[in-house]
Amino acid sequence: MERTSTQNRAVADLIDAALRYRWRLIVPAFLATTAVLSVSMILPRKHKAEAIFERRTRMVMEQMMAKGAPESIDMPHQSLAEEIAGETALDELFAQLGPVLSSPMHHYSGHYDARRLREQLKKEVVIRPVLSTKSLVRVSVSYVAEDPDVGRTIVNTLVRNYIERTRTRLQERLAQSAAFFESEVARGKTLIEDLENRKLAYEIEHADLLPDHAANHRMMISDLEAELSLLEQKRESARQKVAMLEQRLAATPKTHSTDVTAPNPELVRIEKKKQDLEAQAERFVDQMGMTDRHPALINLRQRIAEIDRDLDRTMRTVVTEQHVSNNPKFHEFELLLTAATADADGFDKEHVVIGQRIKALQADVTNMFPVRSDYRKLVRGIDDLQRQQAFWEDNLRRIRLTSAAENQEAGIDLDFIKPCTQINKPVSPNLSQVILVAIALGLMTGAVSVFSACRTDESFNDGEQLSEAVNLPLFGSVSEIISHHRRRIRRVRNMVLYPTGAVAMATVLVSLTAALYLSLEHPASRPETATVAPEPPQPAPDRGAERRDQEESADV
Repeated sequence: MERTSTQNRAVADLIDAALRYRWRLIVPAFLATTAVLSVSMILPRKHKAEAIFERRTRMVMEQMMAKGAPESIDMPHQSLAEEIAGETALDELFAQLGPVLSSPMHHYSGHYDARRLREQLKKEVVIRPVLSTKSLVRVSVSYVAEDPDVGRTIVNTLVRNYIERTRTRLQERLAQSAAFFESEVARGKTLIEDLENRKLAYEIEHADLLPDHAANHRMMISDLEAELSLLEQKRESARQKVAMLEQRLAATPKTHSTDVTAPNPELVRIEKKKQDLEAQAERFVDQMGMTDRHPALINLRQRIAEIDRDLDRTMRTVVTEQHVSNNPKFHEFELLLTAATADADGFDKEHVVIGQRIKALQADVTNMFPVRSDYRKLVRGIDDLQRQQAFWEDNLRRIRLTSAAENQEAGIDLDFIKPCTQINKPVSPNLSQVILVAIALGLMTGAVSVFSACRTDESFNDGEQLSEAVNLPLFGSVSEIISHHRRRIRRVRNMVLYPTGAVAMATVLVSLTAALYLSLEHPASRPETATVAPEPPQPAPDRGAERRDQEESADV
């Protein structure tokens, strides 16, 4: 609460001081404002010259760029600012405008300083993109100069020179690029033909040692090793067959005998004897009534048993005649054994021959590496040249397409769409800025004057200040005693002098502001200066420009 009252008191003191020293506030503020407006009336005027050009990429060029055309064809410069207002551009500009601007007949000849103007152009020429899309780039070139005609001519000349220079450079670059790529394509073809001829001669000379040849050593060694493995299996099988035939031949007799048999007469005699004994035993039993325990019968039966044993030991037939002949199986086995032995020997010999061939090929392999290394170098050289040839041919095709597009005006267009026209309104000083500066400086001057008056005033405004200063009690105070003459003078001053002074100051400020407004916002139109370098006639306006601008704005 106390803080709020302190702030309110401070504000009240400020208002009281402003009212008490109002003329010390008004007069310095008026003088400062008048001074600023007056100085602004005599300040040199600066005019801004601005020209706009655009670079439009046609559909043909867009498709070529989408397929990989180099961007250097699209925009051949390194820096737009350097191309438009660089050293080369300024040299060309001064070569064109220098003789005209320095001519005694030109109104600017008295102010012409080539070196100073060149430095100003380097620093003050502003280049900025106004619109930028994939197919359209619109650039603004501006320059602030004291002479509007000179600024307009400089800006228009810079843009026209840039457009002409860029078009010429683009054609030259296309021609140089086409010539370069054509020479590279021809040189590449010559080198490829030379290497291919060398490769063919090398293939003829070292046909057996090439990696892709049908008689490849490694392939031949691999085939021979496979054949050797199969041959070993056959040889082992043949050896096993020989061993088997030898065993069978050893077990087979060389001759074959045929026996003629007849019944054994000894067997017939024994059988007859047995029959006789059996008949006698039956007679002993039937006729003589002998029992089984009779010695004669027992003896007889023992004799019969011995005869049975003799029958078992006696052969049924006997060989009466024997015929001996050669065994055909033995001769068959002999033939098979001979054939198997011959096969085994043939396999052994073939095994030796294949082994020798493998050793010979392995010995040749040591001489194969230098040959194949040289051959692979030739192949790699041909492949590299073919890739380079494809690269050069592709670039040459793109350059020719770009040249065709440029010749048919279907490539890149550089159009001067908005040249700088007659400039009447200056951009410096700025009216709003001048008024704001004048008001701010006037208020600051008045505030400093009031502050100085407050700090140097030692009088007392009321009894309380006097009481606090002398440290004496205040019992009362009377108002100011003014005489009739003094009151009349004060009345005249308040009612006539002060209002008149205020109206006069307001009239001066309004007059200066109006004059400044007319000077800055509506200056008198100056006639065209015929002594400036003549500008080429402008092309007829493009009726579709407005429609293209709307389309590009919609794209953005």
